[in-house]
Amino acid sequence: MMSTRHNKKGEDDLLSTIKSVVTNLCTSEDFINILCKSITKVISEKFEREIDSLKKENEKLQDTIANQNIIINGMERKQEKFEQSLRSKNLRIYGVKENRNENCIQNILEIINERMKLKVSESDVESCYRAGKFVADSNRPIMVKFYNRYHKHMVYNNKKLLKKTGIIIREDLTYEQIKLLKAAISRVGETGKVWTNQGKLFIKLDTDKNHHQINSMEDLAKI
Repeated sequence: MMSTRHNKKGEDDLLSTIKSVVTNLCTSEDFINILCKSITKVISEKFEREIDSLKKENEKLQDTIANQNIIINGMERKQEKFEQSLRSKNLRIYGVKENRNENCIQNILEIINERMKLKVSESDVESCYRAGKFVADSNRPIMVKFYNRYHKHMVYNNKKLLKKTGIIIREDLTYEQIKLLKAAISRVGETGKVWTNQGKLFIKLDTDKNHHQINSMEDLAKI
């Protein structure tokens, strides 16, 4: 019995000692500071590892997005080229006086054959019509599609023969190419020339001996 009581007393003394030590530690500024620093370090290291992991994941995601954008841009350019190729036989003719009951194709043939002195017959023209809705006292552009590119290029390459007539001949461009053309004209102003050939846009500045092909807004910004 004495042994049991002795063991119990020893345990109580040990617990009391531990309690005293813990109490002293918990009230010690130095210990609290060390404990806080240790906890802060552990938490900080964990956050840094998580942040590094997130950064790596973000970099991978950015690389994936960049690669996808390259693919998308490439597909868009191919689509743009395809759409432009569908218009390779077309011309837009501006400034032709419009009458309500006119014969559109006869108007165009008169301009080409009589004013420009070129030879194109009605059988060379696949379609000819005014673009857009009729508006009184206005002249809608005429869309002309030839059966082959030869006649289209012949007419377009001799458009200067209509100088000072108020009639303007332009290639039939896609919506994106028209935006690029307008931006190029605005960019160059009176310090150079802007033109298209087979659906491709070119610029030549008065201060530059060479002309530049413009395929995008990025190309234009470099001029």
